[in-house]
Amino acid sequence: MPKDPDLGSDAERVRREEQKKIDDAEVLSEEEIAEKEDLLKQGFSNWTKRDFNQFVKANEKYGRDDIESISKEVEGKAAEEVKSVPTPHHTLYHTAL
Repeated sequence: MPKDPDLGSDAERVRREEQKKIDDAEVLSEEEIAEKEDLLKQGFSNWTKRDFNQFVKANEKYGRDDIESISKEVEGKAAEEVKSVPTPHHTLYHTAL
């Protein structure tokens, strides 16, 4: 795994801490798994993983409120499509972390 050059000598320690969070994560309950599956079925079926990654990078670059700039970065998505996405995707993305 490449190290973040901004972390310098702390990179390995930070990597270990982040891995520990993953290793110690609680398994989803049956109810949470069902909710996850339901949410996945509900929406964003026209968004690919690539679209989502472009969306996340554009949010990092422009901030979550600059819908026009974000939509230009997400290939094939109009501003209206992008505008409807931020809250659910941010919630799902941070939940996954």
